[in-house]
Amino acid sequence: MTIHLKIKKEFANSVIILLGKGSLRDFKHEIQKDSKFVYVPLSKMPEIAYENTEIVDIEPKEKRIRYYPKTSGGSFDLIGNIAILKYRDSDRLKRVAHEILTTNKNIKAVYSDQGVFGPYRIRDLNLIEGEQVYETDYRENGVVMKVDLSSVYFSPRLATERLLVSQSVKKGELIVDMFSGIGTFPLNIAHKKQCEIYAIDSNPRAIDLLNENLKKNHLVGSIHPILGLAEKEIAKFRNVDRIIMNLPHDSFMYVPAAKAALKENGLINYYEIADVIALEERMEQLFKMGLNLVSKRVVHSYSKIERMYSLTLRKENNLLSP
Repeated sequence: MTIHLKIKKEFANSVIILLGKGSLRDFKHEIQKDSKFVYVPLSKMPEIAYENTEIVDIEPKEKRIRYYPKTSGGSFDLIGNIAILKYRDSDRLKRVAHEILTTNKNIKAVYSDQGVFGPYRIRDLNLIEGEQVYETDYRENGVVMKVDLSSVYFSPRLATERLLVSQSVKKGELIVDMFSGIGTFPLNIAHKKQCEIYAIDSNPRAIDLLNENLKKNHLVGSIHPILGLAEKEIAKFRNVDRIIMNLPHDSFMYVPAAKAALKENGLINYYEIADVIALEERMEQLFKMGLNLVSKRVVHSYSKIERMYSLTLRKENNLLSP
């Protein structure tokens, strides 16, 4: 059993933001819901009481994000010499896996992706055919990155997005990537732009790989890896030019802390998975927090009704912010 904060649904969003800001939320487990209440897992007992809530001790639910992005034909994600399929039909998986291995000599393994789980968002991979290898070198936009799919999250589907963000960075920017992983955004940016980037991640293996990746590439900018929790590390910064928030299921919880670290007119590259209606509501919330929308684009499909969206936000204190 694990302590949860039981919150009336109409008050849940604002309380969840406060819990994240106070480092009270347990991100290893899922938020649970019923018809009237939301149950948020806690990492420790709160020192203050929140209105319209109570502490309950219930069975935790392991965090597990399942997703099946839109695919067709024999398409697959290729990460170095590893191919990943997202089909659910076992016969189709075996047929496509065999076709991939017999027509692509450089591919060593074909896995099926069963979803993402745990605090480090690790892929649940099932080997369909080939060797059981997880480490590989991946090349993107002139950058080489060592990846270990058994212990870190990585998606090649953001290659274009990372290129677009790197192209928008100006010389001399101070940047913080709050959820850097192996350094995908920082490496793409520092490859071409003279800037200073602090790359935060709570996964020790991700930081180890980032340090290896720094040695693999000739960089114009500087990258400083930081092993730690994003909500604690971001609080150490002020007057940041740009903050990258690529945690599409949970980014919103960290927005208040990110905004506090951002300088006036600074930018946030913010990512969220949502349907059209939820996205409109989110953009309204962000505007009320003092973040003005500069640009919006679809990164990729996520489900039949949801997309992964990229929002560029500018901090403007003249907006209606709390």
